[in-house]
Amino acid sequence: MKKSYTISLLIIELLFFVKLAQAQTFADSESFASVQAKEDVSIYPNPVKEQYFFVKTSQTIESLEVINILGQPVNINADRQNFGSYRAVKVRFPYVTKGVYLVRIKLREQDKILIRKILVE
Repeated sequence: MKKSYTISLLIIELLFFVKLAQAQTFADSESFASVQAKEDVSIYPNPVKEQYFFVKTSQTIESLEVINILGQPVNINADRQNFGSYRAVKVRFPYVTKGVYLVRIKLREQDKILIRKILVE
């Protein structure tokens, strides 16, 4: 059972990176790793155990979307909160099931779309 669960997770990871490669485009030649390192965006808690999580950044979030592994958008409620020099968004999704989801974040200052993965337990 544990072996099939591990294989399933590997398949999901592979699908995630395929979707990420299709969705993520860069105008310049920077690698994905260097762009990710420069962005000050964090998601917590991850894995998500309740029906909400936070996205924290030092920049303005223009839009935020949660997508299931099939590429379908998930209904969410987002509340913006300011904490000094950084901003946080509390994202609630009450009817979500266990699984892997992608969080698509558009930052206003850099005009880029970031994609992060979350696990819902």
